[in-house]
Amino acid sequence: DPAAVLGLEQGDFTLLRWDSTLRRYALATSIRPGEGYWLRVNTDQTLNLNSARVAGDAFGGTLRLTLPQGWVQIGNPYPYPVPIGLIRFIDTTQGFAITYSEAVQRGLVRSVLFYYDTNPPAGYKPISLYNDPSAPMMPGRGYWIYVDTRNLEIIFPNVVLPGATITFPSRVAMAPVRWQVQFAAQSEAKMDETAIIGAASRAADGIDLYDMPKPPAPVEEGVRTILIAPDGQSALAQDIRADGARRQVWEMVVTAPKPNSTVVLRWNGLQTVPSSLRLKLVDHEARVTRDLRSTSSYSFTVGASGSRRFQIVAEPRGAAGLRVTSLRVTRTRGGAVSISYTLSDSASAKVRILSATGKLVQTLQAGEAASRGVTNLTWNGRDGAGIAVPAGSYLVEVTATSEDGQTARAVQPIVITR
Repeated sequence: DPAAVLGLEQGDFTLLRWDSTLRRYALATSIRPGEGYWLRVNTDQTLNLNSARVAGDAFGGTLRLTLPQGWVQIGNPYPYPVPIGLIRFIDTTQGFAITYSEAVQRGLVRSVLFYYDTNPPAGYKPISLYNDPSAPMMPGRGYWIYVDTRNLEIIFPNVVLPGATITFPSRVAMAPVRWQVQFAAQSEAKMDETAIIGAASRAADGIDLYDMPKPPAPVEEGVRTILIAPDGQSALAQDIRADGARRQVWEMVVTAPKPNSTVVLRWNGLQTVPSSLRLKLVDHEARVTRDLRSTSSYSFTVGASGSRRFQIVAEPRGAAGLRVTSLRVTRTRGGAVSISYTLSDSASAKVRILSATGKLVQTLQAGEAASRGVTNLTWNGRDGAGIAVPAGSYLVEVTATSEDGQTARAVQPIVITR
């Protein structure tokens, strides 16, 4: 009985558990070892599980728990951390135990577990059998696992003595992910960092074992990041595509807990992306594009709908990217200076006249849009106050910035005589 086990009165707490059949949360009327729950108490306090005992035969046996198909909330039944690499499963149709990695390879379960971190900013966080089989399931914390089949049981391992040497099963025998980028959205005191894109040599563009469905929303509303699968229907937390030098587009929806909320979207993992690939974030609603290598975050405000849709584009990078070429500076017969430059792509351009020591003398273009191709300008030989500059050496500087954050610069000297 939850009230008896938790030492609380019935009205002092709420205990919910995900119903895999109905696909919704339901009040939990009993507590079982190996299961996970959402627990909300009315006041901050430390809870002691009354009359708790280690589940099963702690020294000679194991705890087995039947898993329904779909998302399941599980929990470490022991008062010590349990490495996920030691978890085993039984396919009851076969009748023998297999390792976690074998269960993943057979398509029985997925390789990533999710837990809800209550430390601000609160939100889901993943642990991966592929990345770290020694990652621990902590006591007192619930986890999500996705089960792809019926007739499956999970086996929690025997007691792991502190300081004992532990040998983990080999990592998941799939081709390694070549690169991956993780996105995290934060709004107020909530965060969701379970949106991961990437590529692997044996992954498919459609849904396969490299991909992870999105776990059900937390009981308390918060910011959410959802990757839309290529089929346009499935909501994913991880979408790994086939590797290759070609253009790939991921669709991602970010929802805020309430309309008109400010959301900060961050990303990391760009160091794993091949230099031959260019990644950009496209916000069509705001008409904004960000180069992921040039920036590390993007702030936006959701409208009345409470959500914003983005595209993440990976495409082969050109040999040189944005370039400023053919910068020519010549004196005209009237004493003015003719300036021309060429852009390899459309960008905002800034053209400045600097002294030989780098001090700003005059601004001819202050970031105006410039088209791909040749741009021609004229400098009348005067500074920003309209006064003719003295004779001497000067620099013509052209700086271009593309809409996705690429920058290019060219400098050419000019000598003014009087």
